Amino acid sequence: MQNVFRWQDDLGNRGITFTGQSTSDVFANTTGGKSTGSTYNGLLLVAASVDLEKAVGWKGASFDSTWLWVYGQNITTDNVGNSLPVDGLGPSIPFRCYQLWLQ
Repeated sequence: MQNVFRWQDDLGNRGITFTGQSTSDVFANTTGGKSTGSTYNGLLLVAASVDLEKAVGWKGASFDSTWLWVYGQNITTDNVGNSLPVDGLGPSIPFRCYQLWLQ
């Protein structure tokens, strides 16, 4: 079992790291609005960082990229019918680049 994530150590030694995080929410509209019901949604964050000095020898350089994916249903539009969002996870673009830079 100790060798399962060996590739992660190898990449880390070369200055490359990957990160992932998922946040999920369950909401319910019990009365009022367009319809009653519950929804499940979430946010998946995936990021990659590269120390370009370790990876390719470019002294002092680094690269970073973070991407967001919002998934699931939107209780605001599906059940409530409100102009103010119930949560902050209901964007019009479900997959987007949050951060991308080269230093």
